[in-house]
Amino acid sequence: MNSDTFTLPTTTNRRWNTATIEWTPGLLVFSLNGAEVRRVTTDVPRTPMRWGFQSGGTYGRPAPDLSGYLYVDSIAIDAYLAT
Repeated sequence: MNSDTFTLPTTTNRRWNTATIEWTPGLLVFSLNGAEVRRVTTDVPRTPMRWGFQSGGTYGRPAPDLSGYLYVDSIAIDAYLAT
């Protein structure tokens, strides 16, 4: 995938959010709560990928007084079926 980065909005409310990654050969679509956040069409693998889960910052250490939690209710993975 290309080296572009993007930032999802920070949510501080107590409702559940749904993050989605849709992959098809040559296309990745990232969505948050049904709204498309990013569409990537360059350097996308055309072979199936492994899925990893990471939570954290990308720009150095967080402030010492910063804390938070990430709760995961469920994860679903569907197979890509070429038509």
